Amino acid sequence: MNRKRFTCWHPSRRTFRGRKPLSAPGRTLTACEPLESRACLAAGGLDGSFGIAGKALGAFNAGWKEAAAATAVDSQGRVLVAGTVDFGMSKEFAIFRFLPDGTPDNSFAGAGHKYVSFNLGGTNDDSAVAIAVDDVGRIVVAGTVTTGAHGKDIAVCRLTANGLLDQTFDADGKVTVGFDLGGTNDDT
Repeated sequence: MNRKRFTCWHPSRRTFRGRKPLSAPGRTLTACEPLESRACLAAGGLDGSFGIAGKALGAFNAGWKEAAAATAVDSQGRVLVAGTVDFGMSKEFAIFRFLPDGTPDNSFAGAGHKYVSFNLGGTNDDSAVAIAVDDVGRIVVAGTVTTGAHGKDIAVCRLTANGLLDQTFDADGKVTVGFDLGGTNDDT
């Protein structure tokens, strides 16, 4: 996707641009660029008890570019953030999990984050735009993948509650759907 997606809250107008933020008890969570989750109190200020000064940041290596697109909260109050990490030569889905206080959850995928690569050709441009948690704690992430020079398909991956690809979901935890109705085959 060429456009950047933000979830932002404008406290003076109480309106949202981009995706609607997810509310947790006593706070509103948003996903922003660079990859971070912010917790805002009902009065509109950042919740200083969440992360560092109200922000939970993804831990990337220097030189990588990242963008958050969506947030979810699991049954234990842990915050999940989905987005994209750009390694320079390819982009992958990026999923981070933070504890309810905004600190990284290092029990998630062994590092607090999981990168998921589809790498179907073209520019290897995989971008996550949505995240949800089901009733048993599995994490579903959806987005787009580049399939060639001009094609994009819809992509979905499912992770276990521990942050590993769920091998019971299409054998490898990932699936793509291409409608390919003509033209550029851009299904997004």
